[in-house]
Amino acid sequence: MLAKIRKSLAGMGFVSEFARFAYFGLRTAAIPVMRPRISNRGPGFEFIDGWRYYFYHKRAKRNGSFSQHAQDALVLEMTGNLHEGRFIDIGCNDPIRFNNTALLEKNYGWSGISIDAQAQFAVPFQKTRSTPFVHACVGNIRKTVNFARVSGRDYAGLSGVLEHLDEQKVAGRSREVMPMQQRPLADIIEGYNLGNIDCLFVDVEGYEMLVLEGIDFDALHIANIVIENDVGFSGSNEIRHYLGERGYELRARVYGDDFFCRIKPTTD
Repeated sequence: MLAKIRKSLAGMGFVSEFARFAYFGLRTAAIPVMRPRISNRGPGFEFIDGWRYYFYHKRAKRNGSFSQHAQDALVLEMTGNLHEGRFIDIGCNDPIRFNNTALLEKNYGWSGISIDAQAQFAVPFQKTRSTPFVHACVGNIRKTVNFARVSGRDYAGLSGVLEHLDEQKVAGRSREVMPMQQRPLADIIEGYNLGNIDCLFVDVEGYEMLVLEGIDFDALHIANIVIENDVGFSGSNEIRHYLGERGYELRARVYGDDFFCRIKPTTD
């Protein structure tokens, strides 16, 4: 029911603040049902949804957030406004608009690499960011996949590996499908000398588990992970169980993204 309401509101040419506020009111009402379904919750788990998200997001935007759902504000909050951190951003999309690392780089001195399977972002990154842009498709193994690029600036973020796309999200949108060689993350970051990673961002439109399966969490120390997990309203527990087995616990959820913190040290 809530998904249908969200789709109806998103289809309007103009959505009033009242309509948005009412929508997040419905999400607030659903929290008692949603929260118990979320596994691997750590102590003090923060569930930023409903009206709380509405105001959290507005405050983050006033403070300079570039992220679509204030993920950058959440990372700063959870890391104590860490300066000069390191990141890897998989599925980075545009270098500024809805970008999770632009604020971290520009205001807090973070560095790292940004990865996306859409080559059109290479030039904008060169013009506006100091972060290197890597044109690549990240997955669990080396193989050829069909990547679907959804047309339009507002919808490029819905692009992804064809077989894993949410057809409800891309219904009616034109797309260009092309074969791409996917590679595990280790292949892509080789030679960048990144060291320990303070935050890994993953937003690849339904391909998140395949990306995680290609990461050796003992070889690459990642302190925190922000990952899109928007199956339904409470997200998929498959991702949470997988990361839990590798020493992570869920510290927060903001709208459709999960924030994980590593609680187990890397194996020597």
